Amino acid sequence: MEPRRLDKHLLIVLLLLASAGAAVGLSGCGSSNGFMGQSPKNYTITVTATSGSVQKTSTVNLNLQ
Repeated sequence: MEPRRLDKHLLIVLLLLASAGAAVGLSGCGSSNGFMGQSPKNYTITVTATSGSVQKTSTVNLNLQ
């Protein structure tokens, strides 16, 4: 094979391997166990804003699936 043709084939093989790796990595999405078999987690985040002597607090629920 010519060197340029070999480089082109190598590039195609590397792109296919990278695509296959991405497909395997994303295959956990949409399952009931969360990404890559991890269980979903819930977090409560408290956000506090202060301006001078005025202070406001709010809570936000974060659900990671």
